Amino acid sequence: MNFNVNFRDIIFQLTPFFLRKRKVLLYIYSLIKPLKDVNTYFLTYYDSTQRILKHNAQTMYIEHYLNF
Repeated sequence: MNFNVNFRDIIFQLTPFFLRKRKVLLYIYSLIKPLKDVNTYFLTYYDSTQRILKHNAQTMYIEHYLNF
């Protein structure tokens, strides 16, 4: 799964053309900085857990019977 989000492109595309001034965009980017940090923390957590947890047909079979 791809959780990597390019916030700069999204912000640039969602702002109206008359507000795409340098100062306005920098202000909006500064507001998005905490969200970027949370996304970075999530990506590192996801990468670390993907190496530990392997999900295959056998684990799905066991989970099916444990949750029944």
